[in-house]
Amino acid sequence: MRIAFTTEFFIQGGGERIHQAGGGERRCYEICRALARMGHEVHVYCHEHRDGLRGLTSDGIYIHRLGVHTEIYHYGRRIFYVKDLLRSIPDLLKFDVLNTTFFLPATPTYIIGRLGRNALTLMVDDLFTWDIARSNLPLHAALACIASQRLNSLLDFDAIFVPTHAVKEKLSRFGYPKDKIHVTYNGVDIEFFDSVPSQPVKDQIIVISRLIPYKGVHHVIDVYSEIRNEYRDTPPLAIVGSYEGYPLYNMVRDKALKSGCRFLGFIPDNREVVKQLKKSLINILFSDFEGFGLTIVEAAACGVPSIVKDIPACREVMEKLGLEELLVRSREELKEKIIDLLMNDEKRRRLGEEARRNVEKYFTWSKTAEYMVKTWSRIINSKS
Repeated sequence: MRIAFTTEFFIQGGGERIHQAGGGERRCYEICRALARMGHEVHVYCHEHRDGLRGLTSDGIYIHRLGVHTEIYHYGRRIFYVKDLLRSIPDLLKFDVLNTTFFLPATPTYIIGRLGRNALTLMVDDLFTWDIARSNLPLHAALACIASQRLNSLLDFDAIFVPTHAVKEKLSRFGYPKDKIHVTYNGVDIEFFDSVPSQPVKDQIIVISRLIPYKGVHHVIDVYSEIRNEYRDTPPLAIVGSYEGYPLYNMVRDKALKSGCRFLGFIPDNREVVKQLKKSLINILFSDFEGFGLTIVEAAACGVPSIVKDIPACREVMEKLGLEELLVRSREELKEKIIDLLMNDEKRRRLGEEARRNVEKYFTWSKTAEYMVKTWSRIINSKS
């Protein structure tokens, strides 16, 4: 099967030295890699980036860079991507499958797909609410984001892939036909995670997150400071994250350093991120808005339990992992759970081991890719 993904930002690097990125970028990359391993021909049409790989990569993915060099917060430059995408119409029509993502590529890809007989599918991580968009993006970007979501809800894609049932419910309320929405969980590459050596000492709590307001990292630092004032031997909090384009970055960095945290910033090599996870006792995700919460299953793959804010998508993942008792609703509950796990080695070990077993059962990229191929095959056969 020949499959083309149209997306804005695609993960940098390749092989074992891939660059860490947010959940949406990770999802797109890992699914492409799993498909290539299955023997499919996979092409990705994404934004130009000076340091980005292009051509055939060691992962078996063909990368086509479009437009001009674009960083994630360069909103005006993204329009050049659309112009080059439209120039690629003759090539795109030759694929069996066109799979696109929010936000910018979805509409032009839909138009291109309807010119031919491709299976035409959309991959959605989540839908932004106006409050989340307005508080995390410049006003013009927030308006464009919400307008794009509304426009794309009117398009008749053959299928829509989402990472949780919580997102499926949200999309159906938004107007997408429920029978076309397919839940394909995010996952991990078990073989890759197991290839990273276990660390001899677990001596930290960890947060891996973009440093934007809704992720709540600043709240985690405040809670950690309170615990550290009461228990001087509390392990350090390690923060892995970036997003220098947003004002919150400097605030979080300064707050973290003043509180005695290990502020590690952006770690480009995903192998090094896994090493940090394997050095950790607890992972924390205290976000107000997630379509899945990828770091939860990545931590679980390392045998590390996560304490997570109780929002619908994260609750779904935590229940699958057997970690629902570690869901919290407030900073006070977060504090209580951290102290409880730090003081109870046996409980922490038991929950970590159970989560690891459940990762293998429910959350692997190969399962996700296999399901998508079956869906595409049904669509292609129906068009024959």
